[in-house]
Amino acid sequence: MGAGDVFNAGVVTAHLRGGDVVHGMMLGTVAASVYVSRRTSRFPTFDEISPLVGTIAVRSVGSRTGVIDPERRAR
Repeated sequence: MGAGDVFNAGVVTAHLRGGDVVHGMMLGTVAASVYVSRRTSRFPTFDEISPLVGTIAVRSVGSRTGVIDPERRAR
């Protein structure tokens, strides 16, 4: 198991709890971040990561095609 598995688990958990895609990605990001910062391979619990979701921000960095505009990146 790795950080990607933990990220996916966070996304699925948010979905099962009625969250939208953005909330799922935020929960997955926090879960994976907590996971890789530990010295053990124990998955973080929902109660551990839920309060941390409000500490991150989500913003768009590219177009719908996934190509990042260099002018936007420089700002």
